[in-house]
Amino acid sequence: GSILKIRLTKKDTAENETATVSLKNIILSDIKGNNKDSEGDKIKKIELKTVSTKTLSAGWNWFSTYINMSGAEGFEMLTQALGDNALVIKSQMGFGRYYDEYDMWSGSLTTVDNDNMYKINMKNEHTITMQGFLTDILDFNLTLQSGWNWISYPLNEELNLNDIDFGFTPKQGDYIKSRDQFAKYYEGYGWSGSLEVLKPGEGYIYNNTDGEEKVLKYSKKN
Repeated sequence: GSILKIRLTKKDTAENETATVSLKNIILSDIKGNNKDSEGDKIKKIELKTVSTKTLSAGWNWFSTYINMSGAEGFEMLTQALGDNALVIKSQMGFGRYYDEYDMWSGSLTTVDNDNMYKINMKNEHTITMQGFLTDILDFNLTLQSGWNWISYPLNEELNLNDIDFGFTPKQGDYIKSRDQFAKYYEGYGWSGSLEVLKPGEGYIYNNTDGEEKVLKYSKKN
């Protein structure tokens, strides 16, 4: 992947500078190339905000995000990006409806996060733009209940389904579905079906046939 080297000085002339970057690793070092501070500790990582864009079509969309967001602030971020172009947002446990005449959302859905998939019914095609920090995949844990679960895809790159390590071995008969495709898991073979690649911005449902909870993670197989 690409590497961005940032030289840190005591000057603050670039205080108001912003940049949009696409990279895999950020390595921080001082002017001499050392990656440890005077006390021997590694220089702490920095986080750069990223911009996410997603075009939603008229009708129902299955949506999730790789932007790190949660709670009422997450709901505010998504609804502001939607503007007056959406009719309904559904989660697995709640829903919100937009009322044009009052310019407001109402319903049981008051929080949005990057753990879950949301079904969004759009009045018309609209591209939403959100800015924030990327989801920390190393800290991402999603509990799957037995049966169907609405799940997010919190990565900002596409991955083939059979290249993903979910943190557990799927069971024979587990399913993953997108809005218009699906894949079934076969022991000794892997995932097979019309759904081959998971994509940023898309939401999915996972059928956990294990009969007990699992913890879902995302990483790429070695």
